[in-house]
Amino acid sequence: MSRRITSILALVGLLALAVTGTASAANTLTVTPKRPGPGAVVKVTVKNPKVRRAFNAHGKLYAQLTPPPVVQNADGDVDGCAIHHPPQGRYLPAGRHGAKKAVFKMNPGDALAGPGRWCAGLWKVRLYAMTDQPSDTTDSGWVEITLARTTFTAHA
Repeated sequence: MSRRITSILALVGLLALAVTGTASAANTLTVTPKRPGPGAVVKVTVKNPKVRRAFNAHGKLYAQLTPPPVVQNADGDVDGCAIHHPPQGRYLPAGRHGAKKAVFKMNPGDALAGPGRWCAGLWKVRLYAMTDQPSDTTDSGWVEITLARTTFTAHA
């Protein structure tokens, strides 16, 4: 009897590992590097069901960057962060069923104003797709599909 219970428990354990392995493979978010220097390009890859939904809706990919809070230096001057273009992403092809991944490359040299480098501190990133369908509930006036949210910490 104990042998049977042991076998059942082992089978349940293997099944649990298989289910969690499948779930983690289906939803991934990678940020490289997680602690970039002032001039490093940050690459974010997203793989989840929302990416396929955005691809099927012909959504254009964007990243909304929120800089760290403004800090006063020793002289009392404010060290502001650059205002960045919303970086566009691209879909990675995945066969006949559409895209499975979205890749965003965020370059600090794409700044609209400011030094063209990452300010030191925690940057918040919202990755989203904007479709061509009108919406009254978004600031842009178009349907937006949030794919993921993440952060990275730039250092000086």
